[in-house]
Amino acid sequence: MKPISPYYLFKKKRNILAVSIIDFIGRILFYPLRWIKPPVVIKNVLMIRLDHMGDVVSSTPAFREWKANYPASRLTVLTSAWGRQVLDWNPYIDEFIVMDHHWFRRDRKRWDSAEIKSVLEKLRRGEFDIGFSLRGDFREILLMFLAGVKYRVGYGVTGGGFLLNRELPYENTRHEVENNLRLIKEEGCTLSEVKTEVFVSDENMRQARKILEGGGIDFRKPVICFHMGAAYSSKQWPEERFLEVIRRLIEKRHFSAVLIGTREEETLARALAGNNAVVNLIGKTDIGLLCGVIKSCSLFVGNDSGPSHIAAASGVPVVVIASGTNNYEKWGVWTARKIVLRSIVPCMPCNYQICPKPRHLCMDNVSPDEVYNAIVKSIDQEIGVF
Repeated sequence: MKPISPYYLFKKKRNILAVSIIDFIGRILFYPLRWIKPPVVIKNVLMIRLDHMGDVVSSTPAFREWKANYPASRLTVLTSAWGRQVLDWNPYIDEFIVMDHHWFRRDRKRWDSAEIKSVLEKLRRGEFDIGFSLRGDFREILLMFLAGVKYRVGYGVTGGGFLLNRELPYENTRHEVENNLRLIKEEGCTLSEVKTEVFVSDENMRQARKILEGGGIDFRKPVICFHMGAAYSSKQWPEERFLEVIRRLIEKRHFSAVLIGTREEETLARALAGNNAVVNLIGKTDIGLLCGVIKSCSLFVGNDSGPSHIAAASGVPVVVIASGTNNYEKWGVWTARKIVLRSIVPCMPCNYQICPKPRHLCMDNVSPDEVYNAIVKSIDQEIGVF
């Protein structure tokens, strides 16, 4: 097999150097792994997606296409507790293994060796014929190796590719959906309709409609779901601009607004308290109910965040205000029903969680008028003129 020229996602040179040395030694010691042939009969398959909400949603086409090609196989997904909630009603997944570890948590939960041991035991009992590390994380690859997954496929973008039986060169210009699908395509899958999907239970849909109608929402008029928060301040459009847009939509177009978010974002809704056209659900839903709320709305408006991916995967048109923090063409929502508003600035993509500049230009340059007009345009196109 032709050796892979490593591409690493690290930004710091010392990390790249350290992993390069480990990989160089590992490729010599574990080179015989590349001689192992892929399984002829696949009964049990593992896919790992432990990172963030948008990444989990971007993996859903891989689940669907795998089961379309191997319907008799048993698909197990190793994911986080909240990843499980996003995927809970996905009909293509047969089993979940939950690992709520600190690796990709933004609250930096402490190392839990007991959880690692428990997950390894569950993986070993799965007797997996083939496993995919969709992210290409060294720790995920090591888990598969230690658990005895017979044939391991993935990218070595954080190192550890030498523990894979098939390591593919990572293409950083491709959308993450395409990179996920490329892994299973290399194992014989024929791809058909490529779309992200989030499935919502009937109970969560009923509950969402009940809550919204109880809050005074009139579904005969457009209902706009707003997510004003973001994982990092570098991805957040100014709160006062969101509020200005919401007030204008209510006063001029008589739209209704639904506010969603985490408990940490509750202060964002205080300025709209008492407005009868606004239903504030910030910090008041679990992920299953959140999916039902989003799917009940006519349009989603928000920053580049997990809920925007849920909306797009639920068939809801989206207006996304994207910062210059990352390459949005690679990591953004996978849908044609979108309007992406962003300002091109020299420092993008910066990968900063907090903007170090005196002015946060990539977000400050997006005006309330632009967002308001994009919302009106999307509603007029999707529903009709109101």
